[in-house]
Amino acid sequence: MRKKIINIIILVLLVYGGYFLYKRYYTVHDVKWDSVIIERDQKLTDYIHPPTIIHFYASWCGPCMKELPELINYITTSNTPYELILITDDSEDKIDIVKNKYPGDYSIYRVNSLKENDIYTIPVSYVLDENLEIKQTILGQMNWSEFEQGQK
Repeated sequence: MRKKIINIIILVLLVYGGYFLYKRYYTVHDVKWDSVIIERDQKLTDYIHPPTIIHFYASWCGPCMKELPELINYITTSNTPYELILITDDSEDKIDIVKNKYPGDYSIYRVNSLKENDIYTIPVSYVLDENLEIKQTILGQMNWSEFEQGQK
């Protein structure tokens, strides 16, 4: 009987732990744009000019870096005049490397921590409409050459 109770307790803990990990790392959280503080204590909302794609990334993230050139190309060729904002917690040196490696018309802003902004899984992109409402959320690497087709 005692062994059965211990097994039930272990099972409950495993289920709860799995649920916690799923909710934290495999779901996208709503970001409160006015609470995202970028360099020099500025609010991100002061720099957003919709329609916008906000893309959270890190230079150590392979899928993030693989996706970046395609995302930048998409912004350049899209029928919709999106503004692209990249957000990272990388160092200034790493941000400069990304700017030099991937030239284009976009802005990169640094935050102290992605986790402080409820970003636990990257890459993640938010497509915002003219009212700064989230039109679409993309968790994980996206094939941006097919994005416009999915919007029709």
